[in-house]
Amino acid sequence: MAFFLAVPMKGAYMQQNFEDRRRFPRYEVNIFLRSIDLNSTREIQCNTHDISSNGIGLSGNRSFPAGTSLDIWLHMPDNGEQIHTKGKVVWSSMIGPDRFRSGIELANADLKPIPLVLRTIRMRAKYYG
Repeated sequence: MAFFLAVPMKGAYMQQNFEDRRRFPRYEVNIFLRSIDLNSTREIQCNTHDISSNGIGLSGNRSFPAGTSLDIWLHMPDNGEQIHTKGKVVWSSMIGPDRFRSGIELANADLKPIPLVLRTIRMRAKYYG
């Protein structure tokens, strides 16, 4: 499992008009997650690309159609805790051969991104010094 952190994203590769609609800062962090497509009940494992209190950017080898409802479990690397949330796919695009990014809007703006990012930093420091 890989872990990394960057500063809040500021238009890195998002279109300007898309970025302007964001209400919450996003933090680039890699956390393993599993999600279940509530339309088909298929389970998909992927990683976060970034998170905010009302959204998650996913990175993986599968695409989701816009409007797909998801049950999501973030697997925290420090203690194995699984944090559950629900969301809906807003967009999905191919970024390379068999690589996709998807934007998920959370059903409730209840995700606390800063503690998740800090937990990931501590875990990275523990293993990578």
